[in-house]
Amino acid sequence: MNYSSGKVSLVLPSFHQKGASLIQALRDQVDASFLQSARRNKVEYLGDALIYYLLADAPLTSPPYASLTALGHGLMGDSGYWLRADPAEFLVDAANVYLIGRDHLALSQDETNQLLMTINALIAEDSLKLVAGSNHEWFLNLTSDPHVETVPFCRVIANDIRPYLPKGTRAKVWCKLLTEFQMLLFQHPLNSQREANGLPLINGIWLWGEGQLKDMTLNKKFNHIWSDHALVKGMLQVTDQCARLSMPGQFNIEQTQAGDYLLVLPSYPGNINLLITLIADLLTALLGKRLTELSLYLGNGEVYYWRAPRFINKIWSLFR
Repeated sequence: MNYSSGKVSLVLPSFHQKGASLIQALRDQVDASFLQSARRNKVEYLGDALIYYLLADAPLTSPPYASLTALGHGLMGDSGYWLRADPAEFLVDAANVYLIGRDHLALSQDETNQLLMTINALIAEDSLKLVAGSNHEWFLNLTSDPHVETVPFCRVIANDIRPYLPKGTRAKVWCKLLTEFQMLLFQHPLNSQREANGLPLINGIWLWGEGQLKDMTLNKKFNHIWSDHALVKGMLQVTDQCARLSMPGQFNIEQTQAGDYLLVLPSYPGNINLLITLIADLLTALLGKRLTELSLYLGNGEVYYWRAPRFINKIWSLFR
């Protein structure tokens, strides 16, 4: 490997906790002073927006996240208009309705099928149908422009939803549908079972990511990408760049050649310890002359950036 050019960007779009929790967990595996040498930044892009703005050569103001993600899941994302309609847990109190999140629901395929059957029976009279790309990523495929402006899921997490409700000429239609979804799910027997088992409730749906696929190009910064994130796959598919993509399990620091690389994990693997081990391995590679730079992007907009120690750079510069 050309040591001076080995750069990895690790993106965790679904990790919304404070980065300090990751750094603290790394202290037993990585030199503390090196951990603290990270440059820290905060970007405005959250969740899926991190992926889009890292990959897109000419970012759009309102990316068609639903279409791109549907395409990445093997759905007909290039046909018609699409809306994400993701299942979520909401917390309702006397004055507010808070969006808690989605990925922690750990929905099974059977639970997803049950919920979709019930919801589709409700919306069939409006010629609508929900389809699942995954157990936590659901979609509405529309034949015409929904005339609605929505707010991405990740921007609403931990907030009262009312300031973020759909806007546009047909906003009342979509807000009414959200209310109907909430009422239907509140009464669904599946939630009674989950409550009895101490599991979080699926008591609402959040609509976001509207639009049609548009012409787009990808930047050439990354020599290769490892990810099974549907948005990444959709963006590479629509731009005929799939040759740049491999699955995360194929990532191997030792086999990485000189260049810039992107590793995107939809959520941290199975348990937090695997994620900590991965980050520790990358940081160890910096200290061991196998990488020069590591950028860690979290779903909450936090960015951590490490460079290999300067004295190593100077030694290696003698051999270049």
